Amino acid sequence: MNQAEANAGLAQKSILITRSRQQQDELAGMIRQRGGVPFSFPCLEIEPLLDNIRRGINMLRPGDDVLFTSSNGVHCFSRAARQLPHRILADCRVAAVGKKTAAALRQMDIEPALIADPPSQQGLIECYQQAGLPKRLIFFRAEQGSEKLGEFLREHHCQVQTIHAYRMRCPNGNSSVMQQMLANHEIDAVLLGSAQTARHYVQRIGNAALANTPVIAVLSEQVAQAARQQGLDVQVVAKNASFDSLLDDLAQYFSQED
Repeated sequence: MNQAEANAGLAQKSILITRSRQQQDELAGMIRQRGGVPFSFPCLEIEPLLDNIRRGINMLRPGDDVLFTSSNGVHCFSRAARQLPHRILADCRVAAVGKKTAAALRQMDIEPALIADPPSQQGLIECYQQAGLPKRLIFFRAEQGSEKLGEFLREHHCQVQTIHAYRMRCPNGNSSVMQQMLANHEIDAVLLGSAQTARHYVQRIGNAALANTPVIAVLSEQVAQAARQQGLDVQVVAKNASFDSLLDDLAQYFSQED
């Protein structure tokens, strides 16, 4: 089966996007390109922790390394800054996890010196090993996340200051319209990109059996485990941890069903 035939599996399929509102548009465009119909149902909401960020900014010294692990963290940093972010970070070596985080920094006239590829904490470890370990790192990140990088750097006698720049919470909006759509079998598949999203999806729907009505498609085996713990039956796990891969695998799933 070629790519065009595989993507045809999403034609006219109603796909539920559960990412935060700020991250909906790009994924919706990817679904439309494959012939699907995206529906927005955010199950994550960003809460900037501005006081934390300002404390982190006040810690900065010339020569420090500064790390951002998501575009969300970059945008929250920008909101908290009392002067232009590129001036705040002018004397620091700035690192980004992945191309999207790097692009968010460039929007603020900050060119990252290091870009982790693959976009993960393991990718960062490899990046720092090649470019030189930081003496002192100010790490702006989500409240929840892996501690792998911090543990590695501390083992190598690096000072690490972890700043919780934002947290992801469950939105409180009314879910009755989506509940009715699920009950009417109007949604063909739901995309779940994180363990937290899986939990919040079931929480927002309020009924695991109803939440389980569409095909459950997840970004990784870790997300699959979290979804199953919430009572969801997972039909599609992305072969590679990306939404491109997830949509391709979902399209193939539907093609094989037809």
